[in-house]
Amino acid sequence: MNQILPDRRSRTRTATIAAMEVTVAGRPVPARLTNISFAGLQGRLGPDVSQLRLDEVETVRLEDLPPLPVSLTWQKGDTFGLSFDAPERAGRIIAGFIELFGPPAAR
Repeated sequence: MNQILPDRRSRTRTATIAAMEVTVAGRPVPARLTNISFAGLQGRLGPDVSQLRLDEVETVRLEDLPPLPVSLTWQKGDTFGLSFDAPERAGRIIAGFIELFGPPAAR
């Protein structure tokens, strides 16, 4: 029997689509952001790197903002979740990103 479990996330997510770059083992990798919160984000790898494992992810760069240190939370195929290593330090950058690139309801 399939059971729908409640969302356990403590932070509200903002759905958005934007370019981002993840650094994996020192190599920049193109990706698309699908949602973001002050705790982490969800994204999708670009078609040229869709089979890449993100076990050695180091940072994420949203648009032209400064890079943020992250850790891999989960990955399924080309879709992945990252958590910010220092969400309290990343908060101002994330708030600015949501202000600039989030949907109108989030602004």
